[in-house]
Amino acid sequence: MWQVSTASQINVSKIGIAGMGFPSAEYQAYYVFGDNKKLTNEEAIAATAEGKPLRVIYQPEIEHPKAHFSKVAVAYIVDFFSTTLKGGKETLPAADQIWPWKQFFTGLVLAGFFLFIIPFAFLMLEIPYFKTIIKPEPTAPSIVTTTKDKLIYWIIFVICLLPAPLLYNWTVGYPIGIKSWGRFVPTVFPLSNSFQLPVVNGVVLLMLIVGAILLIAFILTYFIFMKKNGVTIDNLGVKLCGADIGKSALLALIVFLATYFLLVISNFFFLSDARFWVFSIKTLTPIKFFILLKYLPFFLFFYLINILLLNSFTRIRGAGEWTNIPLMVIANVAGLAVLTILDYIWLFKTGVKLLPYVPFPPKTTSALAGILLWNLLFILPIAAITGRLFFRKTGSIWLGGFVNGLIVTLFAISNTVISAGSI
Repeated sequence: MWQVSTASQINVSKIGIAGMGFPSAEYQAYYVFGDNKKLTNEEAIAATAEGKPLRVIYQPEIEHPKAHFSKVAVAYIVDFFSTTLKGGKETLPAADQIWPWKQFFTGLVLAGFFLFIIPFAFLMLEIPYFKTIIKPEPTAPSIVTTTKDKLIYWIIFVICLLPAPLLYNWTVGYPIGIKSWGRFVPTVFPLSNSFQLPVVNGVVLLMLIVGAILLIAFILTYFIFMKKNGVTIDNLGVKLCGADIGKSALLALIVFLATYFLLVISNFFFLSDARFWVFSIKTLTPIKFFILLKYLPFFLFFYLINILLLNSFTRIRGAGEWTNIPLMVIANVAGLAVLTILDYIWLFKTGVKLLPYVPFPPKTTSALAGILLWNLLFILPIAAITGRLFFRKTGSIWLGGFVNGLIVTLFAISNTVISAGSI
């Protein structure tokens, strides 16, 4: 974004020079614009009092998402405004900050949001109308007893981890669409009047391609390996009469609306949403309800396939939940987690990401794609766990797939950054 290879070169970049009025300014040092003489704190206060434009480049040793959760970064901001607006006479020291408590309590709201889903859904399943959805959980198709079974299982497991990290940067790109600036960066799935959220478009494209690849892999695995072990369609949790599938969809909608109402209550009484660090779920503006409906089918497609694969291939026959649930979480997130870990190790080692650019458009930074990836690392493990619990309770993919589709769509479209001026 600064058009330099590393953050340490910001002070000699064109943007940095334009901001300071000269090249090679020291970081964390005050200057009058255009004057390369470093000022003491007292000189900076005096310069401000005289109406001179003050400049400073703060550069804490953190990466961008950490700036949203850094007492050091906040202290720099407080210090600057104390110097420029209050003559250096702020009564509290810059490090005296209480905002982490706000993060703690809105984090509790976020945790409560997700913890509400399963108990409420299970309570609703006790209603006679919905009780017909509950079926015995089918026996797990995956049998891992011999050395050959284990080898086949882990080969397929690892292969299924590869599509998401290999495709992620290409599908997401640099999804900027800001009407007020007239700034629109091309992406593989560009924003349009029908699909206005560039970040969500990239995630949707990723889900469609990865979901299709994994579905094909599953079908091949079923016919090549599972059927030989006596696995039938009854073991997959997809057989449910049309009425019960409809009831599953209705119950998923009720669970979604009840959970969403928690956000409404929090916003009404406390003027706060559910958030922690860069993870947030917000109440929707009217236009975003219609946007949710447009994006929902794509998320339903992926999460129905996701629950099918996790509970029929990843789940091992005879293994306990302390084995199967961690396997499902790993299956959902490990590929993208490895991508993030390698990127960050390289960043902290060299100052440059391992994958600094996205494939399309060429030579476009992958910075935003890397930041947005944190949300997938957060939501995919949760989806794996809720999908497992729903499957175990109902014996089918439908209720869990519908609930996950609705909740993750809300999570995707309500985030602050994804529609920055594009709607």
